[in-house]
Order: sequence, then structure tokens, then C-alpha cells
Amino acid sequence: MSTIPSRPAGEHGSTATTADHDHGSGAASRAAVVTSSDGASHGAREDRSGDALATLLAERGFDVAERRVVPDERDVLVATIEDLCASGTRLVVITGGTGLGPRDVTPEAVAELGGRVLPGFGEVMRATGRTSTPMADLSRSVAVAVDQTLVVAVPGSPRGAVESLEAVADLLPHALDLLVGDTAHADPPSDAGHDHDHGEHDHRRDIGTPAHGDAGHVHDAACATAHGDADQESDEEADGAGTLMAVFASPLAALLLAWGGELGWDTVLVDPRVATGTDPVARREVDGMVVTASTAGADATTDVVVTDHHRDELVDLLDAALNTDARFIGLMGSARHQGPHVAPLRERGRSDDDLGRIVRPIGIDIGSRTPAEIAVSTLADLVARRRLPSLRSFSTGEEPTSQQQSGQG
Repeated sequence: MSTIPSRPAGEHGSTATTADHDHGSGAASRAAVVTSSDGASHGAREDRSGDALATLLAERGFDVAERRVVPDERDVLVATIEDLCASGTRLVVITGGTGLGPRDVTPEAVAELGGRVLPGFGEVMRATGRTSTPMADLSRSVAVAVDQTLVVAVPGSPRGAVESLEAVADLLPHALDLLVGDTAHADPPSDAGHDHDHGEHDHRRDIGTPAHGDAGHVHDAACATAHGDADQESDEEADGAGTLMAVFASPLAALLLAWGGELGWDTVLVDPRVATGTDPVARREVDGMVVTASTAGADATTDVVVTDHHRDELVDLLDAALNTDARFIGLMGSARHQGPHVAPLRERGRSDDDLGRIVRPIGIDIGSRTPAEIAVSTLADLVARRRLPSLRSFSTGEEPTSQQQSGQG
């Protein structure tokens, strides 16, 4: 059994989001990544999956205190996990050994720990995997709670490992809290001592604020829109949203496409693995969605949003988008470290001006943590760029000011 020296979370760079608060005690966000692989443990191949998971956990605010690489041996894997649990590690992520091969023993090793199975984790990881491959249901990804440690087993490929962990990442903080007995929830206000009739007044508005239709109520355009009294947008205004290309099938892309349509965009999913046919620009309908294999069809009314920076096709699709007049090209990621697209695009001859067209990170800063919150901040950013000319300078890669982030700039 070999051990890779731990890499402090700060070396990976990113804004801590998921694990900022203390999960129980001093070892609050302590995490470990275990790679179960004969090849990696013998030095025959790089531990790319372990690297990718360590980076993702660091971006989520975890202290990746330990990395281990072990062979596909059940007893060795069990001993490794037990050792990490005993050392106070709160989260152990295992990559590899979740398939059906004769040496794939990770689920059996995890079961031997005797913990409580979290079936929902495996279900959501496989459901997310189905957006990328029909083989996702062959994965035996699993999660168990062993005392105060959460053990999560994900596939061995870099893409599958990251995709699966991202699918459950937003569940981790509360799960870790529950394991140490922190079961507090935000309860609704109590009605104790509140014995008057709720029909006497409207609790939804401040006292003294005239209700809609009352004397003194200011009925402006925003109010009319909120109450459904405004005239519908003209065809010209409605058509101004243009096209929203969400790149790569993911939970975030699904939300962008659904809500983007409500906001007036023509929505397109760009994913070579979902689209079929030989024409990369052709658009076709798949399961009710318009799908294409490339960003090459973008034009001056197109907003391109890349939702996954781990996909192998990332650089090709960004390169194709740069060859168009796309109104906006954005990539999810952290501002604290250079994006994975920069060096490859420079090698292809892309200039600083070209790279400056790619906005990273994107979205108005509202402290987003979940896919839904990220979708809201991203769409708000895009609407602001379209509606407010002063915000269009963001497309050059400039960081927004605090006023612009709050919508006041």
C-alpha cells in the first residue's frame, strides 16, 4: 500500500463553498481520497482520478488531508478505510473498483465496514451518469456512514469519478452534520400565543405598506408586471434574448435550459455524446430538447455557457465558439487558478484577446452552492448583460465590481 503526501486545499485554489462550516469538531472538513487500482498502486499509470477528486474537494472547501493509492485487494481496502475513520477523517472518497470486473471489490469492502447504507447517494450518482453514458447503471457506486465518517465510492475514470461526486456534493455538509448529531433544521415560526384570526391582516407585506389597489399604492411598470397587468413584450423585445447554448449534459445544464426558455431564449444543449449524426452544426430533437454536437453554430445573438470543465471535449468546443461571433462565452470555474482551457488554447495559437472573450467564473456573486442557485446567478448575469449596457464589459473577462455584482452598477 502506498500513500501520496497530502495536498492542502489551498494549493488547488478556489472559493470554499460546500464545507466552510465546522462539521462537528476540530477535524471539521478533513477528507481523504483513496484510489483503488492495481495499475496506479504499482506505478503503471497516473492517478488522474484521485487528482481530479482532490481538486474538486478542495474547490468545495474540504481539507484533503490525505491521499492513498491501494491495489484492488478487499482486505487492504478495508484496512485503509478503517484507518482513515479511526484518524478522525470525516469524508473518505474512494475511486475505482465499482464495476463488474473480477478485481472490482470496492462495494464489497465498503459493505464489510458494517456502516449504514445511504441508498439515495448511489441512486443520484447513477441518475447523473445516465446523462453521459447508457452504461451508468452498471456502476455500483455506494455510500455508507461509519460512525462519524461518510464513505463514498465512485467510479474509477476521472470523468465518472468527478461527475458522481459532484452529483452528491451538495448533500455532504448536512450529511456530515447529521453524523455528529447536529439535527437542527430551520423550523417555521411558532404560533404559540398567536390567537388572532389570520384573516385580519396580510402577513406577507410590511405593516403600513398599501396593498395592490389600495389608495396610496404606487403602480409602476414593475408592479404591473408582478401582478400580471403589464402588456406583453413586443415580438421584437421577446426575440431579443437570442439563443442559449448550455454545453455538456449536467444537472446545471438542465436547469439553464428549462429556465432559460422561460426567460425568452431559444435553448440548445451542446454535447457530442448526446447528439447523433455526422454534421456537428445540425440541430435535432432528443427527448424533447434541441441538441447539437458543436458550438460552431453560435452567432451574434448566442450566449454559450460551459457547465463542466472536466470534459475531454472542452477545448474543442471553446475553440469552435471562438471562431464565431457569439455574444457571450462563459465557463464555470474558480478565479483563483488558471482554467484548464488556457494552455491548450494558447498552443492552438489563440491570442490574449481570444482568451479574454471567455468569461470565467460566470454568474452574479450570490454565494451559490447548489445547481439551482448557480443557474439563478448565471441567468441573472446573462439577463443583466443583455438589459444593462454597462455590464457588457464583463465579456472582456473583467471582474464585476461589488456594485455591479449587486445589480447597482
